[in-house]
Amino acid sequence: MSDFKSKRITRELIENSDLIIGMEKYQLLKVRKSFKDLKEVLQEKLFTLKQFNGAERKNWNIPDPYKTGRKNYYRILKIIEENIETMLNKIVKLNVLL
Repeated sequence: MSDFKSKRITRELIENSDLIIGMEKYQLLKVRKSFKDLKEVLQEKLFTLKQFNGAERKNWNIPDPYKTGRKNYYRILKIIEENIETMLNKIVKLNVLL
């Protein structure tokens, strides 16, 4: 990922993506508000990481550890790593079915 660069979300990026993952529900709300005309498209591909993995609605958020200390940073990193692994396994299984 050393060559990764963040990008502004655009209509074209949404339309060309199979899956759009955020960490917190408010991030998804911002995308939905910015692209109201893509409501149906977003419904099929916009999820929080934990939501995509099947978590209950009350547990969809992964908080931003920014400026919360090293211990909390590593605790949240572990949550993200575990959920990324779950997501990747789910995607592999979905692709096998296709």
